[in-house]
Amino acid sequence: MCFCFFNRFAKRALVLFVVVLCVNGFAQKRDSSFYSLKTKIQADSDDTASINRLYEMLSRHRNDIPQDTLTSYCRFIFKMAKTPSTKLAKGFACISLGGNGNATGDYTQALTYLFEAEKIYSKLNLYNKLAITYNTMGNTYLGLGDIENQKKYFFKCYDIGVKHHLPERKGIGAAGIANSLHSEKKHKESNEWNFIAEKLFKEQKYKIGQAIVLQNIAENYREMNMLDQAMEYIKKAEPISLESKYNYAIFGCYTGQGLIFERQKHYQKAIDSYQKALHYVLIDKANHNIAETYKLLSGACLKDGQLEASIKYLNLHIQYKDSVFNDNSRKALLEIEKKHETEKKDNEIKLLNQENDLAKSELSKKKIIIYSSVIALILLLTLVLFAFRSNISKNRANKLLGQQKIIIEEKQKEILDSIH
Repeated sequence: MCFCFFNRFAKRALVLFVVVLCVNGFAQKRDSSFYSLKTKIQADSDDTASINRLYEMLSRHRNDIPQDTLTSYCRFIFKMAKTPSTKLAKGFACISLGGNGNATGDYTQALTYLFEAEKIYSKLNLYNKLAITYNTMGNTYLGLGDIENQKKYFFKCYDIGVKHHLPERKGIGAAGIANSLHSEKKHKESNEWNFIAEKLFKEQKYKIGQAIVLQNIAENYREMNMLDQAMEYIKKAEPISLESKYNYAIFGCYTGQGLIFERQKHYQKAIDSYQKALHYVLIDKANHNIAETYKLLSGACLKDGQLEASIKYLNLHIQYKDSVFNDNSRKALLEIEKKHETEKKDNEIKLLNQENDLAKSELSKKKIIIYSSVIALILLLTLVLFAFRSNISKNRANKLLGQQKIIIEEKQKEILDSIH
């Protein structure tokens, strides 16, 4: 019996080992393909086929590769995709970078990419992708605290979903409108839109959307101090969030749980939930959310009497908050340096163009002088040659006249001699 159990265990271990090897092998092959395509594009920036191939592979495997790797390749595509045939690739890069900007709290940079995506998808009449762009822009303005623009773009997303029969985008728009109403403290009206969105997402089997909407319903109930209903919906959201494998959704779910536990004064349960949330934002290296989670942990530990842990988490909060500030400052400095370098290069190009124009003008003058001199020389040589030939002809004529005169004189003498 023990041998049979060991045999079954060995078989399972062997199968698991083979699966792990296959998965690792596939991941290595995939990463190698990404790198190979990037190298080809760097060698030939006009290789649009490779740019589109890289975009297609990233789009297909976006949920299987680390966020920082995806972001790096999307920045590369954004830089290299310059022709009409690579517009879809550039649009994908813009949407991904915009979403990443939202996740890391870099909302201004996110908008830069998203406005570019809007231009691309509007021109191509790709309404599904345009609706996604509007939804992401709504979330960006949510992060910036701009309620009017937030509502504007969520309604744009919803209207496209209705007009073009796109249920998933209709659901996203409804969820966005619910978020706008939540920002205005209209929690009951917000949940009316959330229920519409949750139903649409469930029908479409869109796990990420369904998970986030359930979290938002729970948050509205928490704000209305209806904690039992809030916990009911956050518990519904947990398995769906985990199933979605979307770190931001899982982070939101556990953060929501922690806030409800904290309101119920179950501080240790709140701490446990915040620590689970922290795990997923650390994976995504989302410094803004990491800083906020450490702040929540510090507050919950303080309320629970864990002073040493509270101080530790507070220091980590300050550290990551400074990191976000430093990152933003560094980006701003890089933008200033880039602008300065661009202006410097523009001035250098302008100066070179002026020098080039001056050199062309001097060359033109020299050419005129040379051509004039050559023409004058040719005319002079022609006159000399004409005078020389004229002189030769005159000499020949004079010589001939002299000879004829001598002949005439000799004839006259002969005549006179014959008469005498």
